[in-house]
Amino acid sequence: MLNNIVNFFSLVKGKRVKKTLAPNDMIAVGVRDTTNRSDYQPAGITAKDFITQVGGVQSVTDNELGSVYVNNMDPLNPVISFTGINVDGTTITGNGTVGDPLVANYGGSGEYTYELGEYVPAQGGIIFHRYIDNGVQNYLVVAISDSSTSVAWDPRPVPPQLNVDSTWDGSGNTQIINSSITPPTIFSTAAYFATNNTSPSMPGWYLPAIDELSLLWQNRFNVNRTLSGNSSFGNISGATQIGYDYYWSSTEYDNSNAWFFFFSNGDANYNPKSNAFFVRAVRKFSI
Repeated sequence: MLNNIVNFFSLVKGKRVKKTLAPNDMIAVGVRDTTNRSDYQPAGITAKDFITQVGGVQSVTDNELGSVYVNNMDPLNPVISFTGINVDGTTITGNGTVGDPLVANYGGSGEYTYELGEYVPAQGGIIFHRYIDNGVQNYLVVAISDSSTSVAWDPRPVPPQLNVDSTWDGSGNTQIINSSITPPTIFSTAAYFATNNTSPSMPGWYLPAIDELSLLWQNRFNVNRTLSGNSSFGNISGATQIGYDYYWSSTEYDNSNAWFFFFSNGDANYNPKSNAFFVRAVRKFSI
């Protein structure tokens, strides 16, 4: 319940919220007839009927999150108090009155430094995904141009299976590919082009895993807007937008096939490794 309360106040922060209820105002509530917390059904109730249906005093305590005390004996002027609530850096203060309104205060370490679609020259490209793990900000960056527009995953007629099957760890996949395929074959592979033929030249570029390409497709609006020069970052020298093309991932399907992503319709599928597709490299940094 406490997590839901914090999420609710985060949602309504900055929005116009009615502080005084008239007797016939409708209140949205959730009802259930079992103790299964997922069994709530949406319903509506007038303010004047709220006390007869819901009224009373409720208190919920969580040893880790804090506690909330709700006295709704007067539905038009409920008293709500919070003690020690802190979820992911968000604290709630106040008792719900006009003089002391409830306020969600965010002061945790989860604030992001960079926005989706932001061009970060020092990292070589555009932010297309971000997440926080144990207080550390992690960013995925896509290169400003393709590493190749026509290269095989593995050009050999009968390629071996490399067991690079991670759907999310493209960096790990790429390291295995580049260490498993020997010259001169390696020089004609998608993984090699991602690592060694990406501009600007810098450590850390890799062939993205299939789920990383999916994330890139979902955020193509932010990325292509910046790559097009129509954002506050202006024209980026050498930048080309991500087209409606087939892009290799580093995720292997079996010894003969690997996964690719079709940026025209968001389809992920597998194809023979010898086929020639596009390559767009990504890299990761943390702060």
